[in-house]
Amino acid sequence: MEENRYLSKGKGIVSRFFGEFSQLVQNIWMFFKEDWREIFSFIFICMTVSLLATRLLDWLVSVMFSRLSGFAFVTSGNLGEFLKTPVSWLAIFIYLIFATLFSLFELSGLLHSFSTAQIGRKTDLQNMIRYGFRTVKKTLHPKNWLIIPYLIILMPLTGFSVSVSGYKAAVPYFMIEGFESNPSSKTVFLIAYFLVVLAEMLYIFSINMYVLEDTSFLKSMKNARKLIEGRVLKTIMMMLVLTIAVNILINSVASALPTNFAELLTLFSRTENRVIKSIHLGRYVYITQKLLKNFFEPMITTAGLTALFYRYIDEKELLVKLSRDAFNAREYRARDTAKYVIGMLAVILLVFGIQVWHYRYLLEPVQLPVVCAHRGDSVHAPENTLPAFELALLENTPMVECDVIEAADGTVVVSHDNSLSRLTGHSTVISKSTLAEVQKYPLLPSLPGHYSDVRIPTLDDLLALMNEEDTTAEIQIELKPTKDDRHLEEEVVRLIHKYNMKDRCYVISMHYEPLLKIKEIDPEIRTGVAVLAAWDTYTDVKGVDLLSAADSTISPDLVKAMHEKGFKVMVWTVDDMDAVQYLVSCGVDVIGTNDPVTIQEAVDLARADGGISRIFYVLLHMFRGTEDSSLLKGKAS
Repeated sequence: MEENRYLSKGKGIVSRFFGEFSQLVQNIWMFFKEDWREIFSFIFICMTVSLLATRLLDWLVSVMFSRLSGFAFVTSGNLGEFLKTPVSWLAIFIYLIFATLFSLFELSGLLHSFSTAQIGRKTDLQNMIRYGFRTVKKTLHPKNWLIIPYLIILMPLTGFSVSVSGYKAAVPYFMIEGFESNPSSKTVFLIAYFLVVLAEMLYIFSINMYVLEDTSFLKSMKNARKLIEGRVLKTIMMMLVLTIAVNILINSVASALPTNFAELLTLFSRTENRVIKSIHLGRYVYITQKLLKNFFEPMITTAGLTALFYRYIDEKELLVKLSRDAFNAREYRARDTAKYVIGMLAVILLVFGIQVWHYRYLLEPVQLPVVCAHRGDSVHAPENTLPAFELALLENTPMVECDVIEAADGTVVVSHDNSLSRLTGHSTVISKSTLAEVQKYPLLPSLPGHYSDVRIPTLDDLLALMNEEDTTAEIQIELKPTKDDRHLEEEVVRLIHKYNMKDRCYVISMHYEPLLKIKEIDPEIRTGVAVLAAWDTYTDVKGVDLLSAADSTISPDLVKAMHEKGFKVMVWTVDDMDAVQYLVSCGVDVIGTNDPVTIQEAVDLARADGGISRIFYVLLHMFRGTEDSSLLKGKAS
């Protein structure tokens, strides 16, 4: 009997929740029903302007980073030093300010439209734009600058802004990569980030209050905190269910549209290979999903929060509580909307023309890049081991990459970490141990491939293997210097000469000084700095021949600048097939990956013939937003 009572009570709670959720969906539909043309036109304007603004902002930040701060590149080795320069922080501050103001402009226009719909009135583009500028002007006052960290933290999680997803990140990628290069700092950062996000959920209606009330952001936060009291869990659950429902709908539409289009094409042509057809279909589904997700999800999220916001406010106090400007918009006039639509089309054509003119070099075809097995085929065998390199060579991978550290007895050991704890479970430190001590413990059998009795190899072993195998594969040797080094550079050069690998070898490092030492010993050995970020001034760096960069820093302009100065561009570490087409369109020379077979397939399928398609893939990358460089991906060089 007791059990039936609790069951009945649970059903009642669920029933009430979904009843309220149904009302929420109806409210969202009401917001869009009357002004959908104006809303979509406004978003198109924002997205188009963001493309041009992104180029201008990237240029400004790169000038400040490279020319004013004096840094041509940033690595995990010099990130701390880089962040000590005032110019670097000023550039980051400008970046954050711009991203915040653009987001607020867009959110304010949407909130204005939703607010007028709440009282049964229409708006137009002129009022949405005017209201956006009104909020931007208010935000420029120092008393409201607290909104900058608030939005920067919340945007990546909630997707609050639509067009700002065109920016590569709210924070420059190389700073995220810097956190990822240190597992402990990454863990601390993630924990701190999610704790702050949870805290911000208590102030989730701050943006609504700030945009619609004539108060400071601090006062808006206090009012938002009062408004959500007793409703925190309910609000989170409502938004969670809404997000899931929207994603299911977007994925369904994104799957159906390309599939049906592809089926229609088969009526005219039945000659396409089924495997190739499936791969192309998957790519079209992915592109459609990304475009729909970037365009619709943030709008619906904002509409959902706005609907809950008005539900929680006492309707009797609504007009008194909120600024009159939110509702005193001029009456809707079709002539005004027509003027703004024409203006919008003019802006789109102008920006599109500027982009096409700037990227006209993309019309030229490019060479497909070479695939490099990062630490060998480290998806199917333990990283930096002879089985991983043997497997990569058997798969005809044209290049392999390894990391090297000098052991205490002077032997150059192939390992990414100075400690063996991650691979063997024992805390042996390579730079303080002899080769015999390093090879005492086998690698854990739980590592990829489940190999048994595999030991840490030496660089001598690896180069001997490459000479024994019937292969012309090249090798990247990444130096991992430690404070215990005595003859790392000399020994690496000696081994390169011993196996006559100079013409098949690149020496790279995240530390600049060891590369200069390599060049002093043998100027003909090709070297490159492995960077988290770089600018065209990298070509002025002495003693290097190539750019080895994280994929997040790659742009077609950077690659073009490098190629014009005779530099090759290598990219690490790419395991996502969807990223390959963009990198091919940029014209990179080498793509490093843990999964060489999969990425080689993606390279073989990529288009390198130039033309409009190459421009399209570059522009598409700009709309993907920050997902392609998430802290959750955990890349490492």
